[in-house]
Amino acid sequence: MCLGIQHQAMALGMGATCTDTLLIENPVAIESYGIDTTGHWWAILRPFDKWKLLVVDGVPYGPYEQISQPVFANVGTDWVSIVSTDVRWWLVGPRRLLQTSSTIEFVRFATLTEELWWVESNGQDTRITNGERSYATGYPVKDLWVDPQGIVVWWTEKQMNQVCLIRNGALRGCSDDVILGGVWQDGRVLCALKSGDKWSVVLGDETLSTNLSKVRAIKTNVYGQVATWSAMDLAGTVKVWMYTDDFQNPWESRALQYADSAIALHPSEPLVAFRATIQGNTVVCYNSAEYPQGTRSSNPAFSHDGMQMVYSSYQDDNYIVVNGKRKLVNAGVPMLAPPLIDSKGTHAAWPSATTLVVYDLEYDILTMGKMCDVVSDAVYDWREKTFKALGMVSQRLYLLKCKL
Repeated sequence: MCLGIQHQAMALGMGATCTDTLLIENPVAIESYGIDTTGHWWAILRPFDKWKLLVVDGVPYGPYEQISQPVFANVGTDWVSIVSTDVRWWLVGPRRLLQTSSTIEFVRFATLTEELWWVESNGQDTRITNGERSYATGYPVKDLWVDPQGIVVWWTEKQMNQVCLIRNGALRGCSDDVILGGVWQDGRVLCALKSGDKWSVVLGDETLSTNLSKVRAIKTNVYGQVATWSAMDLAGTVKVWMYTDDFQNPWESRALQYADSAIALHPSEPLVAFRATIQGNTVVCYNSAEYPQGTRSSNPAFSHDGMQMVYSSYQDDNYIVVNGKRKLVNAGVPMLAPPLIDSKGTHAAWPSATTLVVYDLEYDILTMGKMCDVVSDAVYDWREKTFKALGMVSQRLYLLKCKL
């Protein structure tokens, strides 16, 4: 096995330069790999029958018997992976090697800091901890969220036939079911509560929606300042709602026949985008604006700074739609996931089956990276203004980069 840069190949296009760098040349199996939106890449190798090795940004960790896909903090350079050998469990990362005899069930980073919380259980008792503060419970933990700074931790746990809300170890109430959507910047929890056959959406002690038969999606933005949810009322009408403290009442869409649960939420402003069906027409809603989906389309997404809303569309030809403006693209554009878009809205990118593709929307120029056997999901690293993906060629792992 060799780690590091082995060679580079370059292809030039208008405004984009694509390169490939050999990361791992390994005679044994590369089990899984990926790249995070922060630009960090990882791979899990199996050098022996029983043992695995984790590689993050070229640094090996292990060997261990079991290794989870690493979870990366939104900010900074921190990440963590759950690993185990026999009956020992560890949290492994660049800043920690924490050992426990309890099973580590899941981890959660705060959205604006590198503060990490995790849940560990020995089969009888469960502990919610960040390594300094800990809370114990005798019930199974269903879900866990923290405020953007990582100070206030909320979780749900199953108690008898009820699901209960816990804040920093204190019981705050129980319902027939609870769906956590996130934690507000001031520590209030956003959640959906079920009582009988009715749902309601609440933020702290404030009720935002009532008399709902189903809640399909609920979440906050990374700053804990804007919330959105989609739900069906008792009459069968579907709507999407959005709320911020600046609103006297939640904004709501008009009546919909259908709303996709994959709602795109602007990172900082009260803006949402989602696929919907209205009076038999399939559209992409951008708040109150409506744009045609075409015969089929991807879900919408925002650029990292929210300046661009983008989705791909097919209607006899392939299109990329940026902030409602449709651009004909002379290339096959996937519909299963939205294309990536830079902050200026001039370049879109996506992984094909065999390479990383970048399309100059102003000059209609297609640029492609190295041809591979298979390619990972792609990301836009805004810090480097570079589209990135990983590609495999005969057990060789490459980093594909297209810099604007």
